Amino acid sequence: MTSLASDARTHQFSASDRLLLDANIWLAVQGPKSRDEWDVKTYSGVFKRLMQAGCRPFIDATVLGEYVGVYLRIRYEKLRDQLPNLPQWGKPFRRSPHFAAIAGDAAADAKRVLSFCQKTETAFTAVNVFALVDSVAQGKLDFGDLLIAETCRTQNLTLVTNDADFKGLDIPILTANGKLLS
Repeated sequence: MTSLASDARTHQFSASDRLLLDANIWLAVQGPKSRDEWDVKTYSGVFKRLMQAGCRPFIDATVLGEYVGVYLRIRYEKLRDQLPNLPQWGKPFRRSPHFAAIAGDAAADAKRVLSFCQKTETAFTAVNVFALVDSVAQGKLDFGDLLIAETCRTQNLTLVTNDADFKGLDIPILTANGKLLS
């Protein structure tokens, strides 16, 4: 199978590019990570270049939901390292006084992400969801990633991701991940 992945670091962005940025890209650009990590530096540079080109990326509910969920989990893990008696992840933590500050930060950063984007619908109603569920059962990919791939396919979008799980899905990809580029 021919790879449809190209190097995001050398791509010549234009205002007409139809890009869907994966949650891992948004987490690198606008997430609770250390500013000295490779993915943060790499994808912040890619994001800066696409914005300078006048490109306005797309976002769907699947990507936004994953972004917020992972954001909260990262912040929870960092807080748990500082507070060993922190309530268990999930409802116990959401009911704790520590949740509000983290959720407020996640909401503010999610709104910032949304301010850069055009909203698009997921492919949920346009694809065979039963086939996606069967693929999940076979251990190929998680449901969210499969739905993101189908959204790219049905909406004619190029996925910007660092997630090697998308390799071989026959969608155009921009990445800096060598596993996707090989």
